[in-house]
Amino acid sequence: AAYADALRPYGAGTRRHVLNAVARSGNLQEASRLYSAALAAGDTSSSLLNALLLAHRESSVITDATDALALYSNAVDASDVVPDNHTLKLLLDICDRHNVLYKAISICDEAVSKGVKLDPLTVNSLVRYSCNRGYVERSYGYFCDSMANGANTMNLHTLSRL
Repeated sequence: AAYADALRPYGAGTRRHVLNAVARSGNLQEASRLYSAALAAGDTSSSLLNALLLAHRESSVITDATDALALYSNAVDASDVVPDNHTLKLLLDICDRHNVLYKAISICDEAVSKGVKLDPLTVNSLVRYSCNRGYVERSYGYFCDSMANGANTMNLHTLSRL
């Protein structure tokens, strides 16, 4: 709470930078406080969401993806935050770790249907995680879509799995 109180008079950019630093340390509790303070100050953005998702990914105390998925849903539904590739990549990492990859894949598919263009890193993650889970046809579909949209050839290690 000390960070949140001390940052109250500063702008959104400063709050986001501090939140990112705290998130990278994996301190989910303090990152959550900073996120709440930023929301209370009227700051809603994908970078705030990404910082808290980063804290979820880096935290050693998280036992499932439920909180991260709820956070994403609340930010998108209540705050009209538009997910970006970093958001999607973080969700893929979190959901794969907790064996609910299909939920992150569904979110990625929904984002694409709403106009988000997947970058090569996100596509690589989709292909790799999908292959690891045995969704080979889906992996190949992501690869083909990416190539049809003009992406460069992806990581050779990932390609070897297809």
